[in-house]
Amino acid sequence: VKPGAAAGTGAASAASSAGGAARASALSGSLPQSCRPTPDAVRQRQLRLLSGGTCVAGSALCAALASALQFGGGGGGGGGGGGRLVVTSFVAGQGGMLATLSSSAAALKVPLLALALGAGAASDGAAACAAAAAPPPAIADLAAGESLPPAPSAAAAGSTPLALKWRALSALLASGAELLYADADAVLGAPPFELASLDSDFELLSDGWDEESAHGFIMGADDPSMGWSRYCETSV
Repeated sequence: VKPGAAAGTGAASAASSAGGAARASALSGSLPQSCRPTPDAVRQRQLRLLSGGTCVAGSALCAALASALQFGGGGGGGGGGGGRLVVTSFVAGQGGMLATLSSSAAALKVPLLALALGAGAASDGAAACAAAAAPPPAIADLAAGESLPPAPSAAAAGSTPLALKWRALSALLASGAELLYADADAVLGAPPFELASLDSDFELLSDGWDEESAHGFIMGADDPSMGWSRYCETSV
């Protein structure tokens, strides 16, 4: 056997072995130890957040999250895996809207978690759902001294309804939940997670009305009376 042929055979054998390891890795979903990177401290914290399974919010929000995900198995009306749910927020006086949203979510078997923002909101929402014979959502009363993680920015600090909403949503995401936020006056006409692409970290609803504008576009206006600032552009 020529030396060149022997070397070629050895190279082919090594390549075959590497290919087999790659196929085995793909089938098992795990990497060989030699291919596994060692995450630094920042990546370790991020991986812990992505792993989910541990609620990092206060007791009321954690209990509401667990209750919501028990409904329909947390599958978002058959549109995805566990941990997906619709989240809304409301204040006192919006109980009627909450009841309508809750009825549509229950009809589609979509888990719904409602954030009660401000004094009297939780009782108002529960009473409205009972009066309308609507299945009540899991309600987290954030006005009852709920302990939430620190605000990510100064703009979200404080205990105003808006600040509480963003801090609660941040805590839910950090707890591993996949959520769709909807205002209390929304109505679900179809399982929402079946309509989402689910190919990005964030998906947003567009005001576009056709295929082109659905992805966003620039609207321009020209008002000569405004002088040097006559041209105005805005994105939709």
